[in-house]
Amino acid sequence: LERQIRTLQSSSMRAAAMCCFVNPVQGVQIQDALLQGIPKIRADRDMGPWMRWTTFANEISTRYVMLLDDDCIFGTTWLHRAIERIMFSDSQGQRIAVVAGGIVYTEDNWSSVFPIGPESPPPEEQQVDVGRGAWILPTELLQDFIAYPRLGSATLTVPLHFAAAMQHAGVPTIA
Repeated sequence: LERQIRTLQSSSMRAAAMCCFVNPVQGVQIQDALLQGIPKIRADRDMGPWMRWTTFANEISTRYVMLLDDDCIFGTTWLHRAIERIMFSDSQGQRIAVVAGGIVYTEDNWSSVFPIGPESPPPEEQQVDVGRGAWILPTELLQDFIAYPRLGSATLTVPLHFAAAMQHAGVPTIA
């Protein structure tokens, strides 16, 4: 969390607003000084990513929203480039989601994938099948994420659910 906040603070573009969802984690103490000035939504238990994303979908009023995995540290220019890309798409009447990394399936087999992201950056942007790490999207797309059925699985991961919801809505995911 400390590295994420430092990365956000040193980014070439600053977020207009930030909010942190704080879940209790046994053995981990979040220093309130670290989050000074950042609004917090606190939970008395870990409600998982579904509750966090649903809460943000219902509470956020900004044009765009960025959601970070707790272990995602992106580069100092990523946020700026992602916002520029998403705003360009908006100006063209297109909706997209931008992610920090992702995977691309090379065939119809779950094990035939290659990663896109910091560990294997593409020479130019690339559409991915499943995004991961950090997501930036128009806020109204969070409603598509929330409304998409969970496909009968309590264990379906956020990246897979997000990919299915965006594909269902016809929204490309770009890394």
